[in-house]
Amino acid sequence: MSTPSKKIRVLVVDDSTFMRKVLENIYNGDDQMQVVGSAKDGREAVSMAESLKPDVISMDINMPHVDGLQATAEIMTTNPKPIVIVSSESKEGAASTLRALELGAIEFVAKPSGGIDLDMQSSRGAHGHPFGFLDSKRGWECKAGRSCKGQSSPVGGLE
Repeated sequence: MSTPSKKIRVLVVDDSTFMRKVLENIYNGDDQMQVVGSAKDGREAVSMAESLKPDVISMDINMPHVDGLQATAEIMTTNPKPIVIVSSESKEGAASTLRALELGAIEFVAKPSGGIDLDMQSSRGAHGHPFGFLDSKRGWECKAGRSCKGQSSPVGGLE
């Protein structure tokens, strides 16, 4: 009898209620992923990252109160987690996207757009989940330059 595999726990962060719902549906539609919470701004994201302890965070950049860049910096300093920028800024706002990567985000994906374009489906990796690029065997670096490879995570290649 095989043991069920642990699902990848995702925290969705976006100021748009509609986009949070779209992303939740994409992630929850994958049997390897489970949305454990959603935040409407960076302030909530920092708090929820600490309390929910997700395996990966899907982060927008432009949000009220505390934006995705500030939230990424705070999370990577205090409670490092793999953060994937999911933003409309990814294509047009290259400076913001590059800054997010400098702060510790591990990847960026353009938001689904236009009649619910599920572009994210095309980024599936060997394990078949929407964060397929996390399947690589590379580790990730925390903002402070310390390796996070020792942290437990079901996301392939990030242990």
